[in-house]
Amino acid sequence: MNTRRVLLTALLCACFAMLLLPGCTKESEGLAPVAPEDTLSIRPSDKGVEEFLALLGDAAPSMYEDDACYNITPGYIADNAEYAIFKFDQSCASFLLYDGAAYPLGEYLGGTGADSFALADMNGDREYELYFTFSWGSGFHRSQIGCFDPTTAGVTIFDAAFFSEDCMIALSGDGGLAVRHADISYGAEGLPFYVSFDLAAGDTLGIFVYGDGVVQFSEVEETSAS
Repeated sequence: MNTRRVLLTALLCACFAMLLLPGCTKESEGLAPVAPEDTLSIRPSDKGVEEFLALLGDAAPSMYEDDACYNITPGYIADNAEYAIFKFDQSCASFLLYDGAAYPLGEYLGGTGADSFALADMNGDREYELYFTFSWGSGFHRSQIGCFDPTTAGVTIFDAAFFSEDCMIALSGDGGLAVRHADISYGAEGLPFYVSFDLAAGDTLGIFVYGDGVVQFSEVEETSAS
């Protein structure tokens, strides 16, 4: 009798655990990436600019007297995260506004600042990181990639640099994020030049991967060789 009761109790516990397992697994999964597929169009607005400039204060770029600031947040970013992206139309200084604080989005001197954006939850904590590309470099134009993690409230710039070319972040074939060559056309629709532009993606330069507790960027050559 005791043996039968023990077996029945074990069976009930196992069934209960199996019922809970799908829910637990689902909760541990990361959020699906949000990014363009092949093209991206950025159009500026004045939304929140006055408040942002008041917050930025003396940290605003001062090399141009007529350096106007615009909100260039793509709709797919605004719809899925509490992020707002601002860019100055002369210096190309680019910033992220998050939780009442401003964060520079990479270098901009000699380049065009931040150009493309994507959301991903690479570490599976169900909080979107912001991934972005930016260009800079006096005499040596280069494009690089960065990431803002809301958990640490910090910006990471990856080591990879692509000289004399532009790039953008797009969805990869497996549903992740890839960095691809990009053709960029500025001054779209007669709007302020560096804050109104269109991007068209070309060949893949690399992908984002998560390993050893950190997000890493793996270039195509390295991925193919492994």
